[in-house]
Amino acid sequence: MKFSALAFTIAFVAASAPLASAIGATYILSNSNKTNYIVASIIGSDGKLSAGKATWAGGRGSASVPVGFDALLSQGAVLARGSNVFAVNAGSNTVSMFTKDASDPTKLTMVGGPVSSQGEFPQSIAQNPLNGDICVLNGGAVNSVACFTPDAELGLIAIPSTYREIGITQTTPPAGPPGTVTQVMFTVDGRRLVVSVKGVPPAPGFVAVWDVAANGSLSTGYSAITAPSGGVLPFGMSTLPHNPSVIVATDPAIGFDVFDLSGSLAMPNNGSTAILSSAARNVMASGVSSATVVPNSRVVCWSAFSPRTGNFYLIDPGMNMVTEVMVNSQTFKPTMVKQYEAGPAGGSVLDADVATVNGVDYLYVLAPNRTSIEVFSLRAVGQAQHIQTFDFTQSISDDVEIVLAVDLTAANRRTKVTGLPDWSQAGYERGQKSLPDDSQVGTTLSAADLASKYGVVPDDGKDDTDGLARAIADLSAVGKDGAFALIQLPAGTLELSTTVFLDANYLIIRGAGNDPQNGGTVLEFRPDNNTVYDVLTKQGDRWSQDDLFTEWSYADADGRSHSGSAPSGWLWPGRSVFRVGSKAIAPKFQEPSELAPKNRKDIFFGSVNYHWRNDTKVQGFMADQTKDIVGQAGTNKVYYDAQNNSWPWAAGNDVWIASPARYVDYASWAVQNQTYYRNQYMYQDWFTVQSASTDAEGSFLLLDHPLRFDVFSSSTANGSQIMNNKTMPAKVMPIEQPVTHVGIENLYITQVMPSNYSSADAVHNYGNMAPAMAMHGIVLRYARDCWVKGVRTFMTGSHPIATESARNIQVQDNLFDGAWNKGAGGNGYLRGSRVWDSLYFNNTLRNLRHFTFQWSSMGNVAIFNDMTNDFNLHGGFEGMNLIELNKINVPYEHRADSCKINCGGESDGDGPEGDESGTTWAPIYWSTGNKASAWSGASGPQNVFYRNNMTKAFKAGASEGDYTPYFKSDGSASSTVWQFGWDRASTTGSHYQQLSLDGTDPLPDWASHEQTAFQSDPAAGVNARLEDQCGSLFLKDASSITGMSSQDGCDKAIENSIDGKGAAGRLQLSASPFAPMLAALVLYVFFA
Repeated sequence: MKFSALAFTIAFVAASAPLASAIGATYILSNSNKTNYIVASIIGSDGKLSAGKATWAGGRGSASVPVGFDALLSQGAVLARGSNVFAVNAGSNTVSMFTKDASDPTKLTMVGGPVSSQGEFPQSIAQNPLNGDICVLNGGAVNSVACFTPDAELGLIAIPSTYREIGITQTTPPAGPPGTVTQVMFTVDGRRLVVSVKGVPPAPGFVAVWDVAANGSLSTGYSAITAPSGGVLPFGMSTLPHNPSVIVATDPAIGFDVFDLSGSLAMPNNGSTAILSSAARNVMASGVSSATVVPNSRVVCWSAFSPRTGNFYLIDPGMNMVTEVMVNSQTFKPTMVKQYEAGPAGGSVLDADVATVNGVDYLYVLAPNRTSIEVFSLRAVGQAQHIQTFDFTQSISDDVEIVLAVDLTAANRRTKVTGLPDWSQAGYERGQKSLPDDSQVGTTLSAADLASKYGVVPDDGKDDTDGLARAIADLSAVGKDGAFALIQLPAGTLELSTTVFLDANYLIIRGAGNDPQNGGTVLEFRPDNNTVYDVLTKQGDRWSQDDLFTEWSYADADGRSHSGSAPSGWLWPGRSVFRVGSKAIAPKFQEPSELAPKNRKDIFFGSVNYHWRNDTKVQGFMADQTKDIVGQAGTNKVYYDAQNNSWPWAAGNDVWIASPARYVDYASWAVQNQTYYRNQYMYQDWFTVQSASTDAEGSFLLLDHPLRFDVFSSSTANGSQIMNNKTMPAKVMPIEQPVTHVGIENLYITQVMPSNYSSADAVHNYGNMAPAMAMHGIVLRYARDCWVKGVRTFMTGSHPIATESARNIQVQDNLFDGAWNKGAGGNGYLRGSRVWDSLYFNNTLRNLRHFTFQWSSMGNVAIFNDMTNDFNLHGGFEGMNLIELNKINVPYEHRADSCKINCGGESDGDGPEGDESGTTWAPIYWSTGNKASAWSGASGPQNVFYRNNMTKAFKAGASEGDYTPYFKSDGSASSTVWQFGWDRASTTGSHYQQLSLDGTDPLPDWASHEQTAFQSDPAAGVNARLEDQCGSLFLKDASSITGMSSQDGCDKAIENSIDGKGAAGRLQLSASPFAPMLAALVLYVFFA
């Protein structure tokens, strides 16, 4: 087992229960090329260590070539400052930011998500002591520095004019140690950024020095200060306190070097190094610079400074030795003080640093092949005393093999828990495959091809919509299973003006990154006059689905007359930047589409799959109308009307099954307003046909999964009262042209508005600022096995992502920030509508209205998402969804009254939904039939919440507190499985039950009852009797996201779940994931 760097940092915060005995923590970066972990251990009041926990660092590690003592060839690969920890992921070319829990410094939460390091093989991190900016050092083929501003909500934000190339010739991963970079650091005054670069013996290495401006930007070029005479390989660096000009750098070739920056930079170009770069001004180390040989040494690599003794401690892995050195603060002349064996014999040590605990300095030295940290007390000069050998694997257990950072595939999914729905089929390809990588790409259309063949050129200010659409059309028949077609978008800004349809299978649209400031692909959407909604409702608060229509009247070739109209509701859920779905027009609408004006033609796009499209028979795709029930929940058979249906059903067909709401449904929900009793397809699902056949009962289809609701043949089946003088038949409709296997990756989407609109005005503004421009980011309609990954949206017109009849979708690792419209008509959601068996993982949501499951959404999993809005069960009989391990922290301002214009929806009481004035949205919203039937219907059965961290401020000015009873920070509710819309006659329950205050009458409104104990008598509708100790209901091993592990059978208790406390255990890892390389250790100390 090998670690490759140790860095120790100190900060001061208040300690509190439950770890009041903890003074701080150490942080080790595992650097595994499969899964990179931060392994944290506790520092006690006596300076000694005890077991903590491990957290996924956000990517993969990597190793230099060949792998020696130090896999990263660096110092400072993980950094702790204040309330944050920062870590590199060398194998993923990313850097991650975390916050430390105020009472438990070993509990880390990622902020924003990993961001590009803007180079290859990130190795080291530094923080400016003046302004807190973070800079990262890349040491691969693209070797550079780049800096970021840490944002408490969004994570790391790139700083302009800080990407600076170093210009050495290297590979990825780098070959060394000679000729490689080592560490990045700031001088103590924050005015210079310094990187150490090893030479290629006998030619010396150098330190690269950039000037840092007041705004954080870096000088264009750097000064390369050649190592002092005798020095060759400047490695780990430390500064002399209160002197910004002097750096002490270890030198494996001799011992250590002293660099006098000011004395050297005052010299003319007189230096010479083995590594030349046009960006460098070469100068010889001058002034008080010196090179010193350390006796009895072999490879002195790392250093740490003790403020109490005033001395440096140099680490020699070749000799398993620590050398104490004094550097005179006036003359800067070094003196050897003493050498110490670094722990028990037979090991090698790497990185080290010093912490001050209760007035005493302690030296912590990483000994990777002993899997230990050696602890020394430093009570006086020359008196270092070894006090502990701590096995850091105590913070790790020993029996789970790490395959992926988070293995979301079927290999890591739990078998169905008795009494709960089966979520094992959620996500792309039902979890049977990982999301495609480059090994599955067969054809690539490069950024250069886009420019030369299609005129898609970044930053030219021209509309790129047509060119991109033509490129997609040309590749529409190219991709296939195992050989995707890839369109690689260029870095820079592309201009789009209308919806781009992704009407192709096995296609990947990939950007150059999602950071608009640093080489990312930016899609700026400016809807043109044919895209902006030109007809609004009478109130002017949203686009009108009824009044924005087109109509036609024509005679065909045989002289027959045809007339009709189509509302813009056919566009639902609305126009967008991308639409993943078929653009094909049903034959019966071909002529009307040609007659339609330009701003109405898209009404017909995709109509080949619309459920109101009939086939060649009169009645269309009906269910068997001779029966009351044509399919029973829990079975795989549904009967269809063969007499009026000409579709040649066959195995593999996709089929949409929809059963209408009936009068008895509304009555059972105690809906008071009779105008809400409407014919609408409340119960819907997507299936794949396994076979088609007939029996004595009629013609039927066998489906690939059980029905999740009873399919009544019509709205009046089984004697139900007719509504609106119309009977609506159930539908068994083929999805004729589903779009499958489309991915959107690594890009940035924003909707540009006129200059008088400010994104700041949209924060906590739950109204529509520009209803005519309420366009979405990405819509998936009649799409299957598609994904969105690594996408960042900022201020979309409405929903950043919306589904409308989609199955096995995977939305993963995205950041959705803001919308111009979050009000009337249902805008500004992460909207999961009519979506089935899909997976939403590791998404960050900011400045949105809701994250919803609605309109028959079933079998979905939302796991490990971070949001400041509510999770909204928005109605329409959504059911059997899992919401677990999410962070749902909702401020008081997330409320109905935070609205300036066009509020509407379920918020302000102006609409039929009722008045929520004075209320504030809680972390969970549950739709009662009485209220939600205004826009859909009641929430459905068995929506499960488990181990979510949920807080809410219910009063103005109040801090966020536990959202009880569904979350308690003392851990008492951590293993409770909360089943909404479910009876509790038994532990698991067995049937749908509306929420009720008295156990009899359905709840009329969720508002003001958000914290009612519906799991306890006399209330009803929430089953909290089931307890599960496994940490995740979805994954077998959720350790990489929770710091704990789940196991089949759950034979071990789990503690420290995402909600803070659980019931016993630790992250479990085999010895093998850590055996190849460990990359860094940081220590963090605070005082009570």
